[in-house]
Amino acid sequence: DTPFVGNDNRQSVSTIVDYLCRSGEPPVYLDIPHVNHNSGERQESYIVAMETAGFKPAVIEAARDYTWDFERIGYEQTEKMLEAGTLPGRTILCANDRLAFGVMAAAYSRGLKVGRRPDCDLRVAAHDDHPLSRYTCPALTTMAQDFTAMAGRSVEILLALLDEADPPKQGMARTVKLGATLVMRQSA
Repeated sequence: DTPFVGNDNRQSVSTIVDYLCRSGEPPVYLDIPHVNHNSGERQESYIVAMETAGFKPAVIEAARDYTWDFERIGYEQTEKMLEAGTLPGRTILCANDRLAFGVMAAAYSRGLKVGRRPDCDLRVAAHDDHPLSRYTCPALTTMAQDFTAMAGRSVEILLALLDEADPPKQGMARTVKLGATLVMRQSA
């Protein structure tokens, strides 16, 4: 019964999957350890979006390392797949931007070019629009969550709950999910 304000993962993952499928090879999905609700929702949303688009989903399961060290996880998983020649595609959709930072670093260490140009080896995209995403090389294509709107709705709900003179309206949504915006940069 606790109110929740967050990202609409179905909308955002569907948007970026659609973009990646229309602009090149369909993406494989690199998951993170399921340390919060977003990871499971995003993986499920990826599968639905790929099937809706007529493609077979390809999920690279999360490492068994249940930490928040996503950059290291992305680097190590990508390094292992590149070493073994088992990377299942040239377009990688990462569960979050921090995971993508590790993927891009592993690609760089192998001399692979990341980007959307024809001379590039991999395309990498992600989710969250982390403040560093615009500064990676190349800059990371991602989905930007509307943190300002999330904060505003959270405050509205909190103030309504605290207002003893006017109890929350029966119709007030307990769960609010807000859409995200595609930020196209050079990585995909």
